[in-house]
Amino acid sequence: MNPATLNPARLNLTTDTSRQNEPGLDGLRGIAALLVFVYHLRWIAGEPRLFFAGIDWQLVAKRLDIGVCLFFILSGYLLSKPFWVGVSTGRWPDLSRYAVRRFARIIPAYWLVLWMIAALSPSTYTMWGMVAFGLQLVGLHTFADYTYLGCVPVLWSIGTEMQYYALLPLLFLLANWIGRRKVWLTALALALIIALIDPAWRFIAVQLAPHLPGHIIPDTQSRVISDSVFYFLKWFGAGIAAQAARLFLPLLNNFSRIQWDLVFVLGIVAFATVVAYSSEGQWRSISRWGWPMSAIASALLVIASPGSHFGMWLDSPPLRILGNISYGIYLWHWPVLTAVFGGTLPDRLGPGLAFFVCGAITLAFTCLIAWLSHLSLERPVIAWAKRQTGAGEALRQILVFIGLRKAAVQAGDKEAAFRASH
Repeated sequence: MNPATLNPARLNLTTDTSRQNEPGLDGLRGIAALLVFVYHLRWIAGEPRLFFAGIDWQLVAKRLDIGVCLFFILSGYLLSKPFWVGVSTGRWPDLSRYAVRRFARIIPAYWLVLWMIAALSPSTYTMWGMVAFGLQLVGLHTFADYTYLGCVPVLWSIGTEMQYYALLPLLFLLANWIGRRKVWLTALALALIIALIDPAWRFIAVQLAPHLPGHIIPDTQSRVISDSVFYFLKWFGAGIAAQAARLFLPLLNNFSRIQWDLVFVLGIVAFATVVAYSSEGQWRSISRWGWPMSAIASALLVIASPGSHFGMWLDSPPLRILGNISYGIYLWHWPVLTAVFGGTLPDRLGPGLAFFVCGAITLAFTCLIAWLSHLSLERPVIAWAKRQTGAGEALRQILVFIGLRKAAVQAGDKEAAFRASH
């Protein structure tokens, strides 16, 4: 039997990517946020030596930015599921609702951090500062070298995520057209597009570089060229491939929980090996411990978690809560770190003790802020987005909320006319 035509019920082809269908992934997301937190903590603490059991754990902490890799794999895995369903069944997700939900998930909390940090930075109030702020608002700051990292160093990955959200439907639509609506041909087309799009971007950007301001692309070694979203699509693509394997390979659908445990253990070993033997930031290079090893290690953890006993542990209430506030932890940990380590306490304690004491204080305040953000901002906005029928309805409600009732009525009329004509 062709895997692409298997019974959807057997494949669990559903557009619901909630925790109930994918147990353990919230926990993995929370762990990824903690890895990034420790990575930045050891840097701002002055990279103290942390010897224990004959190992300098500071060297290990330098490699924990691999948590970003895990975030990218999770995004590729979860967000691609409705599109694989569309390829297999012809029931494509509503792209308007997709846009509203992605906007609600990432933008409000991101904008809150961005506005607060930018408002307090004197560099914002210059011409290039305002341009940088505008690029960050729409998630395009990684296309300008001088603002690639954003006003907070972690924001480069948020921009990359936002660009991936926009590219994902386009990639699937193009691959599905090339693959003539057959699952495995579409998968091959998707892999080919991801493999070719980064070299194509690099060629175009190199040609454009001499004609653009130095702030945008200063030279051919710019991160805008080498570390664009098109480069990182390989990691998102590993998550997309893992989702396809989970849905369409009959062998995996028949795996027992013990077999998934073995896959998860293999993922832990691979992930730990990358951390142990790589250098700082190597996970995102094309090298022995970078691509594809870092992507494979993370993808094994993600694909195995829902079906394994480890997934049940990762789905425990504490880790589930950590996963729920992981986005807030990721956004807020750097501002809180700079505030805590900007005081006098770290100097009094010394680098080693400050790593633990100030790190614990920072983590506590970061989790508190993230929890408040989740309860008062993220969760209500996500719940609101799930009630919307499309982008037009969402836009109308936003316009009403900010007091532009006339514009809201016009937006509603245009949406009604569009739906009537289609």
